[in-house]
Amino acid sequence: AGCCVIRSYRSIGFVDPALISGERSSRATDVYSIGSLLHFVLTGASVHPSVAGVEPMMAIRNVLRHPPHVDRDHLSSAEADLVAACVASDAERRPSTAADVADAIDALITQPEITQPEER
Repeated sequence: AGCCVIRSYRSIGFVDPALISGERSSRATDVYSIGSLLHFVLTGASVHPSVAGVEPMMAIRNVLRHPPHVDRDHLSSAEADLVAACVASDAERRPSTAADVADAIDALITQPEITQPEER
């Protein structure tokens, strides 16, 4: 049975908006969270920057109102494409499983792009 427990409203930016809207957890919601976390690890920023420093209810409203933002200025194109796929609004466009995301990350590590962003 799907369940979503949010320990802190600050973590709301890592949660698939579908879960916030009452949908059941699934592989797609897990992939969304992995993509959000990957973006944070690579850029230091949330895909939902509008949740920073706001009251809990406003953070929830902002996540539901605004699509995720992928900071392409601080990611290689392959990294940005992977994160964007993971946090796609349409769950059908996301990688199918966490294992698929892991394989894509492995490919990024073993076959890095020639052009990387200037700063991280």
